[in-house]
Parts: sequence; structure tokens; C-alpha cells
Amino acid sequence: MRRACLVVAAAVLVASSSACSEDPEEKADPAPAPTPTATTTPAAAGPVEPTLPPEAEGDDAAAAEAFVEYFWAMVKYAESGQDIHALRRLMSEHCEGCGGGIRFLREVFRDGGRIEGGDVVLSRFETTELRSGPAILHEVRVDITSTRQVVSYASDREEQVFPAGTVRNRFIVIKHDGQWLMDRWEVL
Repeated sequence: MRRACLVVAAAVLVASSSACSEDPEEKADPAPAPTPTATTTPAAAGPVEPTLPPEAEGDDAAAAEAFVEYFWAMVKYAESGQDIHALRRLMSEHCEGCGGGIRFLREVFRDGGRIEGGDVVLSRFETTELRSGPAILHEVRVDITSTRQVVSYASDREEQVFPAGTVRNRFIVIKHDGQWLMDRWEVL
């Protein structure tokens, strides 16, 4: 769309400049040929590891929600073939859904597979504080809307295609030793 607007703007500029010319026979000097210049292209930068937002540093419902959003940013970072271990550090050892996700990523990347698409938007947060002794726990229910995702394996295994859609998820997040951890992950 932007390219079309630029083409239209250039055409209008050319038409208006020729319409304003006082002498229809008058011709402008040809523009000088451009001088070749060396261009440098920055090295292709890969995905950058997300950082925990300041909003996730508290103990309240808003901090729990910010942590869930950060967690999903780390999932996308791990899916790009980057650091699965960084994502793993955000999960408690009790999170079975999280463990399944890590095993899936390892299987995909083991022989050089890749994951494309699957960009997500989180919405409709419903957060409830839970108390369990001194632990700070929150149940976070959220809709996760994802674009189409294709998982390609380097082996002869057929690729998997996940269609775009929205799924309601339930997370239990716990603040342990000053750090949020994903303790439970369920698709509702």
C-alpha cells in the first residue's frame, strides 16, 4: 500500500510540475547520472531475547499478567530456534504442560527443524489471587489468538500446520524467591 502511495505521489508531482511550466518547449537539463556508492548492509540480526518488563516485578494481579505476557514472548523467542533454556528457567519443575512444550521444541530443533508463524496476541485476562501459605499464586485465564503456524522437521517427518485461531488458556503462576514461575499451563 505504501509503495502504491509513493508511486501515485510521484506521478502527481511529475504532472503538476509539467503543468506549471511556462514554456511548453522548455526542457530541463537531464539529471546527472547518480554516482555509484558503496552501501553497507548491517549483519542480519536474529531475534533478541525479551527482558522482563518492570510491570512484572510486583506481586499483584497486574504483575502476574505481565509475567504471562513475558512468558509468551519467551515462547516465541524459543520457537525462533534461539535459547530454549531461557524459557525453561521460567517454569517450575511441576508444570507438566510446560515440560511438554520444551520436549516439542527440542524434537523440532534436534535435526535442524524450524517453526514459522504462530504470532500471538493475548487478550481477555481474568486473574484471581490464590493463597497457599507464604507463596504468592495467581490463576490467569487468557485468550491466546495465534496466526497460522507451520512446523517443519529436518527429517522425513511431515510438517505440522496449526491453523489460526483463539484458545482460552489457564495458567497458575507462582512467585518464588522473588521470581515468577509458570507452575501450570492448561488449554481450556
